[in-house]
Amino acid sequence: MENLEESWKTWTSSVNAGKIFLGLPAAADAAGTGFIPSDDLTSKVLPLIKGSGKYGGVMLWSKYYDDQSGYSASIKNDV
Repeated sequence: MENLEESWKTWTSSVNAGKIFLGLPAAADAAGTGFIPSDDLTSKVLPLIKGSGKYGGVMLWSKYYDDQSGYSASIKNDV
């Protein structure tokens, strides 16, 4: 998660879009890399990027893994 805030600013400033969603795997098994535990997402990542004018929310891969992990339920109040 190091340099995430700067990376987010770089990505969002270079994309011509109204809102951008942060895409994440819903479980460690859902992808080779990129998984962020829900407690880290809600306490460390979202506070950094939610203030961005282009922040649109979070999208997860995939429904199957979300059903298995309960990831969306654990972050829904913070997104």
